[in-house]
Amino acid sequence: MAESGRMLDLGFTPERLPEGTHACFLFSDEVERRSVIYPFVRAGLKDLEDVYYYADALATELLERALDEQTTALLSRDELSRLNVASAMDMYYPTGEFVPRATLELLLQLYELSRSSDARGCRTVGEMAWALRGVPGSDQLVEYEASINTLVDTIPLNVLCEYDTEQFDGETIFEILCVHPLMVIRGQIMRNPYFLPSEEVVGGAHHVRRARESVSQDNVLGRLLLVQLILAELPDELRIAEFTRGALLQVPGVRDVHVCMTGCVIPSGEQWESVRQRCVQAKTDPNSLDVSAIERETGTSVLLVRTTARLFGVVLVDVDDPALFSPYQDFLVNIANAIAMALEAKRGQVELRAWPERVANLERRLWRIAREFEGTGVLAGATTPDPYDLPGVAELSPRQWEVLTRLLQGERVPRIAEGLFLSQSTIRNHLADIFKKLGVHSQEELLDLFRGARGE
Repeated sequence: MAESGRMLDLGFTPERLPEGTHACFLFSDEVERRSVIYPFVRAGLKDLEDVYYYADALATELLERALDEQTTALLSRDELSRLNVASAMDMYYPTGEFVPRATLELLLQLYELSRSSDARGCRTVGEMAWALRGVPGSDQLVEYEASINTLVDTIPLNVLCEYDTEQFDGETIFEILCVHPLMVIRGQIMRNPYFLPSEEVVGGAHHVRRARESVSQDNVLGRLLLVQLILAELPDELRIAEFTRGALLQVPGVRDVHVCMTGCVIPSGEQWESVRQRCVQAKTDPNSLDVSAIERETGTSVLLVRTTARLFGVVLVDVDDPALFSPYQDFLVNIANAIAMALEAKRGQVELRAWPERVANLERRLWRIAREFEGTGVLAGATTPDPYDLPGVAELSPRQWEVLTRLLQGERVPRIAEGLFLSQSTIRNHLADIFKKLGVHSQEELLDLFRGARGE
């Protein structure tokens, strides 16, 4: 990286880096994205840097709202004027085609523009989901990212690339990993032992693998540690399987790797599909899987991906040099365990995220049942009105029901936003729509309305 003598304030961490950085930010939800991007942008503005942010329309809108809500009082007009927000198309494919050299020239122009002004530096943030939209030339993404390293080696430009693990497949995430010297994972800066110099990247992970036996043992162990951290950021077993295979192919002594999960096989094949079916049968009884039989039939070493009560699948490692592979065997067992823990945690997260909607649906069902009972005369003597009869309640959308339910349970806007993985601005917009539909003007009036409807 090119050093200007000034240390870069990242905003989301107290750690500072020399200028001329190129980092990859992996995130799995909107809350996590904002927790890194917003502080990163604000820190640049506070340091009188020119900040360029390129993303889809929703992300740029959320950033502008966040700055308006949270930083107008903290930043001067001059500082705020240094923010430049535009669409990903403006940056990466303004002509309808992605041309890496043209984008690199634009990055250089942004830096030169900052130098010609009184800016103390220049940082850019790019949200990379555009590369999945079939834009001509987007197949050169990995080579483009590698070329940025050459650029920041010559000028103190700071580049942060956003990758949503919900959108990119695991194989692509692994290839992207290899071309970023720094990774940002859950707000932490990670030095990347998978990183390759630009001249060594010509075709993605397939080229990377040819140099796997030339790396040191410490480097391999560092790579496997980073893999365990990234696994927690991947959203499902398919992406985890794709990423794991790419990572384990780099281990010395390994000829091939097959990941057979209960829901997918990477790469596919009839022989491996048979293994997957056995994993499905042993899903709730992990001890019933005959590991020895699979090893004899496939000629591989089997790593179980399991907890005490659940089998998620197996990783089949085809070893061609046992002596080279031996130092890493136990670490690969830990990788399999890390996969199991990540998948188990994701099951819990899915249930937690679904809970507010279940509560809202239950509230609606109970109110409707109560109204049906009242219609039959069973509740003729009841004095408590049915909240579902309130004007406008039936017009609420499912998302507005979730917001309303949480509000009635005593949660405030910041907690509701965090729980629903939305911005506070979005929650306030939902509340404004709820107020309009129910004919109230504040949260207090809304709560009084439902307290009265419930006879409280």
